[in-house]
Amino acid sequence: MNKEEILVLLEEFKVCSAAIKWVESSSYNTVEEFWLNCERVDWMIWVLTKMAGKKGYPSHQNILKCLYECTKEAIDCIPYSDDLIDYHFRTIKQWMGGNATDKELYDMSAKTFRLGQKYEDENNGSEEDFASQELFYAISYLADYADLEMRISANNCIVHVVDAYKAGYWHENPRMNYSNIRKRIQELLTFE
Repeated sequence: MNKEEILVLLEEFKVCSAAIKWVESSSYNTVEEFWLNCERVDWMIWVLTKMAGKKGYPSHQNILKCLYECTKEAIDCIPYSDDLIDYHFRTIKQWMGGNATDKELYDMSAKTFRLGQKYEDENNGSEEDFASQELFYAISYLADYADLEMRISANNCIVHVVDAYKAGYWHENPRMNYSNIRKRIQELLTFE
């Protein structure tokens, strides 16, 4: 697939104008070149969810595992202020292992979204509270993608993971930057 074919595909997918402009203005001409150089992980996830299950692309299950691992790594290395993050995140793991029902996953998603909103409404300016807010949102969107395969939820999950990393901790952990998150996603996905 060359650049012109990629642009046609992106227009069919109704991607944002910024993504179209980035592709048009770049010197890349193949899917591989775009994939290796795109710094916007949310754009990458959006396209992958649109192509999920098609020949040469990851399955929904593989994308889910990738998002799960990215969220887990954020939870493991970012200081946050709410222990409910671990509790709710375990529900996703249990669901993926067949040990939680769809209703439990759905209920957890709604609860974590409300907790994210609570932190957003009561934001006291601390980095740990902002990280908690973003991790709650990421977990909620991850659960939505797990249960419903909602493409926008996959996209929103990775956006909130990235925002959690940006909660003041980039300088403390050099592996927390867009380029390394992109590389981690590339390592986790399997193109079939």
